[in-house]
Amino acid sequence: MNGNTWDAFLQTIATALHHASIYVANGGLVTLYWLMAHLAQLGALALLVGMGVLDYTEAQRLNPTLHGRGNWWAMGLRHTLMTAGLWLATAWVTPAPVPVLGLVLLTVTLFLGVTDPAQRQQHLTRGRGAVCLYALACLGLRVYLALDADVYGWATALGGLEVAETALAQGRNMVQIIAMLAILYGIPVGHLVMVVQRVLSAPPSLVTTRQSLQQIVYALRTRGGLSQ
Repeated sequence: MNGNTWDAFLQTIATALHHASIYVANGGLVTLYWLMAHLAQLGALALLVGMGVLDYTEAQRLNPTLHGRGNWWAMGLRHTLMTAGLWLATAWVTPAPVPVLGLVLLTVTLFLGVTDPAQRQQHLTRGRGAVCLYALACLGLRVYLALDADVYGWATALGGLEVAETALAQGRNMVQIIAMLAILYGIPVGHLVMVVQRVLSAPPSLVTTRQSLQQIVYALRTRGGLSQ
């Protein structure tokens, strides 16, 4: 191999490495941009997984078979899976700020479930219900906006095509305004206000947060078991 051939070979390798580095950098940037654009959805998925782990742990502690009568945590696990499917489907098809608002609801729900074992089931049940209601409201609005009303049918009922078009347009605008107010403010803010009200109205307890049921019973019986 003479000098010219060797130089050409090295140049080819250098060019290939340069192109490969550009492809890798571009792929990394695309991945980073995708993660940033879907951070709320991925965060919601992580929180729902944590909620499911919490349900499963409590269900196993009460009954390892997960099928015992009265094992509400086994039912809670199924509700968490249903909430996860419903909310993730909503978050992927609904624009901002809906995914972020749902992430806030899930964060508050899981935080209360972890820090307040005495009412863990109530916190998780209310939080899952609020997220499901929020998801159904968002999906319902998207379905409504995708539907086309029968203008000619309404024209017969209302007495004219122009009257029907005006009435349908005004009705659609009114529904959109009410639905957007409910989705952006009503449901998430209303649920957070109720959560804050319940937390602040809770009376002082002999037990502290992050205690198990056995520790709570011991503290109430001994009237001084806070050291455990």
